[in-house]
Amino acid sequence: MHQFKPKFDEHKLLDDPVMLKAVIAINHQVESLAPIINRPNILHLVSVSSTSTDVPIDTMVKRDGRTVYLFTVGMRNNSTTGDFTVKGLPAHATAEVIGEHRSIAVVNGRFEDHFSPYGVHIYRIAAQ
Repeated sequence: MHQFKPKFDEHKLLDDPVMLKAVIAINHQVESLAPIINRPNILHLVSVSSTSTDVPIDTMVKRDGRTVYLFTVGMRNNSTTGDFTVKGLPAHATAEVIGEHRSIAVVNGRFEDHFSPYGVHIYRIAAQ
């Protein structure tokens, strides 16, 4: 956010139009998800394995009624594929990937997704 050289600018990030647009978009996404983010974490509902042992995938799970929200991130500067298992879903469900204009079929509680280096995905899965 700050620039220290050649001169100090405490808001340099916001002076860059591309970065400003990205920061605004992230801020809007966080604001829209705040009611979900502030809910208690749900433990032991989701398990994940990574196809690359060098790239663990970290998760945070929230629930709103019967809808599961899964916040995920690939924790290294390499690509991987995550294999997710979500307990308590119907045989066929859909994981909407928030902010990415795509969805993934969830069959018997399982789905896979690709992660670019340090990739972040947020899934919304309605357990009908």
